[in-house]
Amino acid sequence: MNDTKSKKCFPFESRAVYGEPVMNVFCFHHAGGTAAAYRKWTLESLPVRMICVELPGKGVRRGESFIEDCERLTDDLAREIAIKNGGAPFGLFGHSMGAAVAFLTCYKLIRHYGERAQKLIVAGRQAPPEENISEFKTYMDDQALLEELRRYRLTPEEILNNKEFLDYLLPEIRKDYRLNESFSYKGEVLEVPIIAHAGNMDAEADKEIMEKWQMVTNGRFYIREFKGNHFFVLEDKRYLSCLVEDLLLKFV
Repeated sequence: MNDTKSKKCFPFESRAVYGEPVMNVFCFHHAGGTAAAYRKWTLESLPVRMICVELPGKGVRRGESFIEDCERLTDDLAREIAIKNGGAPFGLFGHSMGAAVAFLTCYKLIRHYGERAQKLIVAGRQAPPEENISEFKTYMDDQALLEELRRYRLTPEEILNNKEFLDYLLPEIRKDYRLNESFSYKGEVLEVPIIAHAGNMDAEADKEIMEKWQMVTNGRFYIREFKGNHFFVLEDKRYLSCLVEDLLLKFV
């Protein structure tokens, strides 16, 4: 991968403060987000290197064609990560839609490149074999999508009441939902430890729902519960330190 493409695929990354990092951590964002969702993490002094993954058609890659097929997207991401990582120890983190993308990318990194993550950490999404029947579906109208955004309480109300901004925002979010809907579980099981993070007020991905991620690994499984709704990963000030702690956790 040339330097220009690498910078677009991974536009934000941190520098470890203790010499070389213990591992690289590739971070996948939620539907409606971009790599910038985790940019503030890259500004912290950490013993790991946080690397934000930008999807084609999003953020700094907006000039590229958006890929709505999860199989095709994760083929591309696995290749790009294998080149970027260069054989170093690494982990993957994904929140919401990003958890599904991270899972499939993790599987393809092993299958196609022999690159095995030390850990996969997932937050805010049901396990791959399960379906969230209550979330917005792209056959629904814009009003249903607005209700979904209000339910998650991340988008400010003044934006949701701004028609000009919504005319731009809603089609962009629909693309991500189409990508999310394209994910199809085909029986993949990882030989990688999985750690699941659940918000205690996230009705669609609470601890009981998130525990089912243990079905898709033959490695160790651990779950941690946090106070907060679906976006606890961005709103809980303690979350980053807990994430790093779990990335470095040594199973015994």
